[in-house]
Amino acid sequence: MSDGLMVAALAVAALVMSCAWLVYVAARRGGVAGRSDVLGVLVRPRGDWWILPVSLLVVGGTAVAWQAAGLAPTYQVRMAVMLVALAPLALVDHREHVVPNRALGALLGVRAVIYVWEAIVLPDVFVDMLRAELITAGIVVLFFVMVRMLNKGGIGMGDVKLFAVMTLFLGTQLALASIFASLLVSFFVALVAMATKRKTRKDTFAMVPSIALGTALAVVLVSIRGAL
Repeated sequence: MSDGLMVAALAVAALVMSCAWLVYVAARRGGVAGRSDVLGVLVRPRGDWWILPVSLLVVGGTAVAWQAAGLAPTYQVRMAVMLVALAPLALVDHREHVVPNRALGALLGVRAVIYVWEAIVLPDVFVDMLRAELITAGIVVLFFVMVRMLNKGGIGMGDVKLFAVMTLFLGTQLALASIFASLLVSFFVALVAMATKRKTRKDTFAMVPSIALGTALAVVLVSIRGAL
């Protein structure tokens, strides 16, 4: 597949995945409001349609850099899936202060399918890659569980599970960079919120919006750097 066709394919995939996530978010919002009218939630004046152009712009733009960097198609798909998933998860966390297990389970299912694809097209490196990702994900979970034990209000288990899923999608190096960037964004967001007296130290902060922004920044910067 040519570079142009790969970029177009990733952009279309991002658009389709975004539509599916949009319906999911609308269904959750309708359920929380005691409504089952998903279409009514979707077409309301202040909808969540911004997810579509944002996902298309981020995935389509970085996909150009991915081609220049010569990344494997399977890895490009992995990054695209993770980037598209973070925006709706950030919305849900912002509104409900929860990271849905069903959404994380769906992502794991997608990752399992990609693992099968990688086992077929990358047999020489698949086992080592899988081992590294699983070990890193385990270390990430263990670390943040310890952090949670020391400071229960610091991070939720949903955020911990999301970090583990991110590791399986992004790979060890990019996942660690994304987690670090996410924590930095979360720190500055908390500082601004407390400085403007919108939040106090005792308040709960939705972390997934910061994770989404931090991960997007890390992926974009690493992608551009790799393409240069």
